[in-house]
Amino acid sequence: DRPDAEIGLWAARLGTTDRRLLLRTFEAADGMRGVSMKRAALDKLSTAHMRRLPFERSFPRASRPLEVTHMDVGSISKYDLPPGEDGGRMGMHYFLVCVDDHSRHKRVYFCKKKDQIPDLILMYFRDMGSNYLFGSHLVLHRGFQSERVHTDGGLELNSQRVSDILLSFGLAATVTSAPDTPSSNGVAERAIQTLMRDAVARLLTSGVPNRYWHHAVRHAAAARNRLASERVDRDGVVLFLTPHELFFGRRPDMRHMIMFGAPCRIVLQGMERQRRGKLGAPAVPARILAHGTDGVQIDKTFRLILGYILLTHDGRVTYSRHVLIDERPLIAGGDAVPFPISDCGNDNDDDGDEHARVVDYEEDNVEADLLE
Repeated sequence: DRPDAEIGLWAARLGTTDRRLLLRTFEAADGMRGVSMKRAALDKLSTAHMRRLPFERSFPRASRPLEVTHMDVGSISKYDLPPGEDGGRMGMHYFLVCVDDHSRHKRVYFCKKKDQIPDLILMYFRDMGSNYLFGSHLVLHRGFQSERVHTDGGLELNSQRVSDILLSFGLAATVTSAPDTPSSNGVAERAIQTLMRDAVARLLTSGVPNRYWHHAVRHAAAARNRLASERVDRDGVVLFLTPHELFFGRRPDMRHMIMFGAPCRIVLQGMERQRRGKLGAPAVPARILAHGTDGVQIDKTFRLILGYILLTHDGRVTYSRHVLIDERPLIAGGDAVPFPISDCGNDNDDDGDEHARVVDYEEDNVEADLLE
């Protein structure tokens, strides 16, 4: 039996005087026992001293992948670049971070304009559906199964267009934080801080120009998904699991993990090699941005490429598997020699679709075929 004061409190809150119904509810619900009546002072003096309330975690941890997805949007403008750097050549300005609540697996998508963020959300849903269809035991319908998408109160994530996308995937609503309460969406907020900190470290140690920051963020997300954390199962056994394994159900393959910005040489192919002549150098310098199996945005889709993503000396982003890599200059984590980028490249360098083009490295800059 429950105390009369406690029964009376919940009778008023639930709007019923049926004692048996309330007692049954005590046994069937959490958070009812030991709760006292709220007695906040609402006088003028207390109002003058009122401050923001501390945040308490209100969402239980998800029990399976994609049950809850945390989303948030970050941005980088030309004013975020160090003094003296040209911000007019930045390819990307916004990025969407999607964190799976169960595994803490992270996906990052980029765009140039804020009104393109709904396209990134759609890209994430399609990407997760295809990956999960082939990489999990779950039976999926219309891509994937999910119960909630947790966002903050930003208009870019709570527009009519976003609502239509959610409805098309069977999601009736999102769990949205109250205005000016970023701590309610702390998982995604923290992910943005962590990825940006990791990206700055990669840019500083590699010497890659800051306008390619989005490649550093993507590399950081791929690395975080492969770092193991300690978990204790129901039997008390300590396990070391990565977000990748918790999400996809298989251990990550680290064979293609490479240092961001590592110096390399690309073997020229096709017409590019012919233009060099038989006595010309068969390879050109470049820097590693990532491996293509971590994913690349192409034509508003997320694709896997069997090869390395490379930054050439003229500012082009291209792909190739014929690469020789030297990680020694970066192995100590010290100051790397800046990678000189000439001004012959397109000001928009790699656009939102990351279509790679390779130009002739001679003075005429004749456009050539893609490297293999």
